[in-house]
Amino acid sequence: MFDYLYNVAFKKVIGWLLPTFLRTESLNGLLTVFKEGLEVLKTNFTAYRLSVNYSLQFSGQKKYLEHYLNDKFDPIQRGIFISNSFFIPPKYFYNKAEQRIRFRYNRWKNNIVYIVGDIVVFGIKCYKAVQINTAKQPDISVEWIFHREVNFLNNRASVAQSVHFYVNVPNYIGVTNLLILNMKQEIDKYNLVTKNYQIIPY
Repeated sequence: MFDYLYNVAFKKVIGWLLPTFLRTESLNGLLTVFKEGLEVLKTNFTAYRLSVNYSLQFSGQKKYLEHYLNDKFDPIQRGIFISNSFFIPPKYFYNKAEQRIRFRYNRWKNNIVYIVGDIVVFGIKCYKAVQINTAKQPDISVEWIFHREVNFLNNRASVAQSVHFYVNVPNYIGVTNLLILNMKQEIDKYNLVTKNYQIIPY
């Protein structure tokens, strides 16, 4: 679009703007030398403009990102594809500055005497004792009542390894550390800041 704005013929411009009485061979030669530098700048600018216009055709959407990566790294067989993964979001409770009370309960054991008001974890639920008891399984005994659901926390390693999507790269293109680095640079152009990913050879 508007390509004509960038098609500048510098040789013609010199002829148009230089008065006839100044069109000597020496001055024309000098201006031609200056023109060569402008031609180099024009060539570099045109290449940059085409590259930017090409990049603007794509976004972080799956189909566009796949198309872009295949154009860059596998233009013939186009074997790069993106697949979904199971993302484990970190659970938020509260900030340390809030200093809220944390509830931690012990798991139920059949050799402990529980008094009224004791709370234990059995399975994935918390139960509260309504009678003094021992060896009474909470989920089937009248000595216990349901108290609340249990919130299990994922450890940091599980959350850190969890990703939103995988970029699957065929081995035949030569998956090296340099290629992965270059691919990450290209993906990060379009990937949302809140999304993480992993490159997997197959």
